[in-house]
Amino acid sequence: MAAMGLNPFRQQRRTLFDLAMMVAALAAALAAVVWAVLSN
Repeated sequence: MAAMGLNPFRQQRRTLFDLAMMVAALAAALAAVVWAVLSN
């Protein structure tokens, strides 16, 4: 019986969509921080 679960040593396939989602998430987080700082 094979062990199931996440293999951290598996080769990851990064696509352009992955990069776009990462950039969008970072931009949203940065925008939230800037909004919080400026909305005193």
